Amino acid sequence: MGQENLKSFKLQKKEDFIVYLRKLIMSTYRHVKDYKRYIDELDSIIEERDLRNDKKKTIPRDLYTDIKHRITGVESHIMNIMGDLTNTALSYNKFRKLADKRQSNGHDLGLDLLEERQVSAPGTNL
Repeated sequence: MGQENLKSFKLQKKEDFIVYLRKLIMSTYRHVKDYKRYIDELDSIIEERDLRNDKKKTIPRDLYTDIKHRITGVESHIMNIMGDLTNTALSYNKFRKLADKRQSNGHDLGLDLLEERQVSAPGTNL
C-alpha cells in the first residue's frame, strides 16, 4: 500500500472497511512471507557454516549487515502496518479505533468492539 493510498482512503461505509482491512491483511501477509524467507535464508547460512556448533566461526560483515537490514526492514514495515499513529497513515490500530467509533455511532460494520488493551501495543498507553 502506497502512502498516497493511505492518505486518500476514506472509510465511510461497511464496504470501505472491508476493502481496507483486506489491504492491511494482504500487505501484512506479503511482509510476513518475506520475513520468513529471510529467516530461512539466515538459518541456511548458519547451517552451512556450522555456526551453531562452532562458536568461534563468524560470517563476513557485509553478509551480516545485508541480512540484518532485510529482516529489520520487514519488521519495521509490519510494525507500521499494525500500529502507525501518524496522521498520514491508517494502521490496523487506527482502523480499529475508527471502526469502533463508527459502530458506537450506530453504523453496523459487523466487527466486535475491541477493548483498549487489545488495541494498544504492550507497554504503551495509546
